[in-house]
Amino acid sequence: MAIAATETYANVQWFAGVNDLDLRVGSLTFRFDVLPTSDSFVTVNASLSNPSGTSNLVLRAATYVVFVDPANFSAQGSSEVGVHTRDFNVSSGRVPTQGILDLSYTFILFPDLTSSPQSILQSYVNSHNQTGLITYVQITLYFLSSYGRLGNNYCYALPSNTIQICPEPRSPVTGKAPGG
Repeated sequence: MAIAATETYANVQWFAGVNDLDLRVGSLTFRFDVLPTSDSFVTVNASLSNPSGTSNLVLRAATYVVFVDPANFSAQGSSEVGVHTRDFNVSSGRVPTQGILDLSYTFILFPDLTSSPQSILQSYVNSHNQTGLITYVQITLYFLSSYGRLGNNYCYALPSNTIQICPEPRSPVTGKAPGG
C-alpha cells in the first residue's frame, strides 16, 4: 500500500511539474532561397523553462507549425507555411530543474509556397515585414509519462507574443495518381 501511495504521489508531482512548464516563443526569422539548394527556411526562437523543482521531465518530441497572417494570407485553404517534428533523446530533451531548455529550431518551409518564380510567401513576407508581419507558432510538446505519451499544445501570435487559438492547418493531399 505504501508503494502505491508513493508512486501516486510521484506521478502527481510529475504532472504538476509538466503543467508548470513555461514555453516562450521569442521570434520567427524567414530565410528565402538559401544556397546551394535554394530552399527556404524558418527559424523559431523558443525556450522551455522549468520553474519548479520537478526533475525527470524529458521532452521526447516537439512539433512546430508556422502560420502567416490568417486574415490576409492563404494557400491551399490555410495560412500554414511549414511544419516539422523534432525528436529528442533522453539527454537533449531533459528539462533542467529550475532551468531552461532551448527549443529554437530551423526547418524547411513548404516548397510550393517558396519555389521561384512564384514565391508567394516570400513576396508576402517582404511586403509586410516593415508593417508588422503577423504570424502564429503552434508548438506541441510530447513527454513520455508513466501512462504513455503526453502532448501539450501551445499557440502564440507574434509579434504580440500572446497565447491564441491557431488557425486550421492545411488539408492533407489525397487522391489517385493520374491514370490510376
